[in-house]
Amino acid sequence: MSAISLSNCYGEEVPNFVRRKAEDPGHVLPGYDYDVTNQDALLHRMLMNGGLHTPEEIIYRALALPTTRVISAAALAKAIEYVAEEGR
Repeated sequence: MSAISLSNCYGEEVPNFVRRKAEDPGHVLPGYDYDVTNQDALLHRMLMNGGLHTPEEIIYRALALPTTRVISAAALAKAIEYVAEEGR
C-alpha cells in the first residue's frame, strides 16, 4: 500500500481550477505529499475502512475540503464519516 499525507478535495464550484502541485496550493510541501481530487472522486472512489483510501490501496492520512460556504450534503456526510473513523 502507498501512503499519501493528504487528499485535497477542491469541490465542485464553477469556475474551479486546480493549480499545479509545484505551486503548493495545499501549503504542505516539501514535508508532505498530497493528491488533488474532486467531489466525484471523494464520493465514488474513496473507501472508508479504517481510514480514507482508494480501491488501488492508496491511503490518505488527512482530508482537506475547499474553503467555501457551499458543499454538497453528500460530500459533507463523507467528511463527517471520515472524521468519525478518527480521520483528520
